[in-house]
Amino acid sequence: MNITADAADIRIDKYLADEIEVLSRTKVKDYITKDNVLVDGQAVKPSYLLQGGETIQIYIKEEGPTDLEAESIPLDIIHEDDDIIVLNKPAGLVVHPGAGNRCGTLVNRLIFHFSHLSSVSGALRPGIVHRLDKDTSGIMVVAKTDLAHLRLAR
Repeated sequence: MNITADAADIRIDKYLADEIEVLSRTKVKDYITKDNVLVDGQAVKPSYLLQGGETIQIYIKEEGPTDLEAESIPLDIIHEDDDIIVLNKPAGLVVHPGAGNRCGTLVNRLIFHFSHLSSVSGALRPGIVHRLDKDTSGIMVVAKTDLAHLRLAR
């Protein structure tokens, strides 16, 4: 994904952690030190000070097991366009896989119904910008694109 820096005299690791709320500063530093972040096509250090207007390229690497099972369970979709999905999450539904629940989650349903979702939150949480507790019902917004995800998180 690409971001145009709109700030100057800020460390790149702090800037990206603030811009991409789903990534911790530690994770951002890890991406930078592994050359998965480029500024105007060049690798930089986490302490690099932005000048403003640079193009920042971020290559988010998938981690952990990604063998999620798609499940053909209906979704209560309120709105869908090229960038987002707005849906009703019923009480009792876990949003994303975790310890003890690799199936039966909202994510399992989403990957069945949609061929592409944002990758910003990683392979186990495709499209998930925010979550609601298992026993909470409510409206959720799911990102189809990385750019939509970043804008929603901001």
